[in-house]
Amino acid sequence: MAGNRAGSGQVAFSRFGGQDSFWIAEPKQLVSYLSNMSFTKLFDINFSYIIFNHFFTGYKLQINFASCYKFHRALRTWFQAYVTCHEEGGELAVINSAEEAQMLQTMFKENLSPDQAIVGLRTKAGEWVTVDEEPLSVSGYDSWSPGEPNNKNGESCGFMLRSGMLNDDPCDKLAPSICEITL
Repeated sequence: MAGNRAGSGQVAFSRFGGQDSFWIAEPKQLVSYLSNMSFTKLFDINFSYIIFNHFFTGYKLQINFASCYKFHRALRTWFQAYVTCHEEGGELAVINSAEEAQMLQTMFKENLSPDQAIVGLRTKAGEWVTVDEEPLSVSGYDSWSPGEPNNKNGESCGFMLRSGMLNDDPCDKLAPSICEITL
């Protein structure tokens, strides 16, 4: 990987995986930097993500979704994963489109994970809602695996399968998780 990482107050560009990337030292700089740049210009310099090298270690920006994502390999319960995401300034990922699900499938491949990961949906009063309390049917993506959700044996927390489809499982099931920070 060519280039230098950003120090405090600096932005450094680099080639990474055949795409232009840059590191930014502090989260506030990213917001300032992006607000001064049009999305057309962002695509003109042909980069698809930013790796934060400070507070957001391990998060990757996906310009198309205006969010940063992190795949946590550590196995946690749904509630532990929820707390981890909040401690990092985000929330469990909420899938809003088939395109976003496809991008998250790529994260599965990159992380050689088990068959599913915890995402930001659960049941509340018998209805599937996102961590934002929005009904799943409104979120834009509700592609369940065949036969799901079946709510069998207290399955009231949401997971995304390696296939990109949704699955319900018990909230105390240990699994990797995906966090999201929306810009």
